[in-house]
Amino acid sequence: MTAFDPDKTLAFIGELRRKPRVVRPWPAEHLPPDEDNAYRLQARVIAATGNDIAGWKVGLTSAAIRAQTGLSEPIYGPVLAGKVHASQHELRSDDFGRLGIELEIALFLGADLPAGGAPWTAQSVAPAVAAAATSFELIDDRGADYSRLDAKQLIVDGSWQAGVQIGRKVPMTAKPDLENGTGALTVNGKVVASAPANAGMGHCFNVLAWLANRLARDGKPLRKDMLVMTGSIIAAYFPERGQTLGGEIAGMGPIGLKIL
Repeated sequence: MTAFDPDKTLAFIGELRRKPRVVRPWPAEHLPPDEDNAYRLQARVIAATGNDIAGWKVGLTSAAIRAQTGLSEPIYGPVLAGKVHASQHELRSDDFGRLGIELEIALFLGADLPAGGAPWTAQSVAPAVAAAATSFELIDDRGADYSRLDAKQLIVDGSWQAGVQIGRKVPMTAKPDLENGTGALTVNGKVVASAPANAGMGHCFNVLAWLANRLARDGKPLRKDMLVMTGSIIAAYFPERGQTLGGEIAGMGPIGLKIL
């Protein structure tokens, strides 16, 4: 077995981002020995882009996604500046190795969640949340073989994060029903998947608390004005060219995406 070389893997991922393509299976030589090494390399991948971090995403938070991937523990990745899109958007599927769409609650921070505050809980992070919104996360899984998936593959590749689409921001003072509401994904006007808004770890604030604690452990900031993608409440949907997707969670306002 070829020894893991982080420099070669950094170059490999950089090439994939310049020219997206299917990679199936993920080469064993580009799989870090453990998650700590994977996150260290993820940080180098972020730095190599030259982009600021607009926020963070958490993956593998719902039963639907865990069943789809065969993985059981959450992971995180960056949302980079320049990859945040408006509530109505269009994109080309050819710009991705394989485009996937995830329906998520996005949270917007009105205060820092510093490492010194850990361990964080859903109750203690709640005052820091200023607003929430329906969102799509755009992922590029590069045609991954889900029967052979390894979390370290996702981590080094930024948790497959390829952009986000954000709906209307609803202030927490308006009391969006993030606990008992529901969400649905439509394709060409027909519902193809639905789930409770709280499908991610029982409540999106639980997801935020997990992220705040994990970032604290890794020495990374979670600051005011950052956005947090709290994980898909449904299995990832892989759209086809010509489709129009819609989504809404807990009545927070719809989003629409056209695939070219």
